[in-house]
Amino acid sequence: MFAMSTLKVVMAAMIVATCTSVSPTLAGEWYQHPFIEDLAPLPVDSKTDFETPTWVPPCSIVTAQLGVSLSPGSCVDKELTAKSGRIFKFRPPALDELTAVNNALNARKSGTSLSHMAQLAMDKRLALIEMGFPARFLQLGVAEKDGVPFDQMVHAVLFVTVGPGVVVLDGAIDVIVPWQYSLHRFVGIHLPLEDRWVAVVDEREEPVEHFVEWACAVEHCPVTRVQ
Repeated sequence: MFAMSTLKVVMAAMIVATCTSVSPTLAGEWYQHPFIEDLAPLPVDSKTDFETPTWVPPCSIVTAQLGVSLSPGSCVDKELTAKSGRIFKFRPPALDELTAVNNALNARKSGTSLSHMAQLAMDKRLALIEMGFPARFLQLGVAEKDGVPFDQMVHAVLFVTVGPGVVVLDGAIDVIVPWQYSLHRFVGIHLPLEDRWVAVVDEREEPVEHFVEWACAVEHCPVTRVQ
């Protein structure tokens, strides 16, 4: 894997700026993208615990927002899943609903700090559960942002399992992408049914290159596929 050139750095910044403003080309029917066939499971290491992020609220707060009663001491999503009666299928209109929620809440975000991104991810999760999406398929995640100061490295996202793989709803951009084409390197994920955080083994080099590759597949940028 070669290091990302200056041209790719500049191009990535331009594409991110475009995605943030909901480019019709990039943020449209993402599930018809030519690379969507690459959709794959997230590489989760369920044997390695990940420290629970400080921004995650107690389960009692989350369930109270959903209007669900849990037995004392119970803090798993099995009860919440009962609220999601639909069987999720990897096809419209469910995917269009997913896109609509992502774009609507991103448009209302009030900042880009970790606290803002974390709240945004949790708001998306609650909104989708209310719409009938299975709670077990909506998982909070933690990522590292490359190329930024250390104290700004931590980032929060929402992982959504759709069919054979996982896509990312990211407050930093308005484009839904398979996890392997995200800008960020993922390090942790919440397992709702077990109510614990575990590690993600994201071994991609230069994640931003993969995002540029995804974007350029429809924008016709002079960038080749990452090997």
